[in-house]
Amino acid sequence: MDSRERLQKRINGVTKDDVMLGFLVSGALEAMRQSLGREPVNAIWKQVAGDSSLFAFFKYPVSWLMETLRQASTLKGAPQDFDHFLRQTAQGMVMRSLDTPLGKTMALLGKSSPHKLISSAVTAVMTMFSFSQSRYDETGPRSCTVTVTEQHLGPVFYGTCVETTVNAMTKEKCTVTPEPRNDSGTDFVLSVRW
Repeated sequence: MDSRERLQKRINGVTKDDVMLGFLVSGALEAMRQSLGREPVNAIWKQVAGDSSLFAFFKYPVSWLMETLRQASTLKGAPQDFDHFLRQTAQGMVMRSLDTPLGKTMALLGKSSPHKLISSAVTAVMTMFSFSQSRYDETGPRSCTVTVTEQHLGPVFYGTCVETTVNAMTKEKCTVTPEPRNDSGTDFVLSVRW
């Protein structure tokens, strides 16, 4: 599905204006540190971002996280399967984000239904990234699609974020199937079922 080559194409396509909130970057970094070790991930981060401190609601270049993902995926102990590495990091990022004010607000929405949670999350995500557009479409009582464009983190990472959020915040077991719509994987459709 995804690959280091696709990720490199996405890295090549980002601009300095493509930024994301710090609590997401921090969550992804902590997930990588937990699975690969603090020192090697910190060394990569320092090379990519310098001595920059991360603050939850400040915005940072998405390219920093993308390049860290690319390099960390080659570390000793990283899963051989690139999709697995992306899923592992995305799951860790989401689980760490649930303790933030935004995560707690999303949890309140999730108690009513996956449809309400996903449709609200699609809107919330657009405030977390300066890039990426998403559209939610209900396709049945237990399914929907999310059409995403210009999402630099790609279909596996983003799809795992949706799946992890629904599974963590509702009583439903959700599965997400991403379908890339372009060569780099910035545009895709997620088929979501529970």
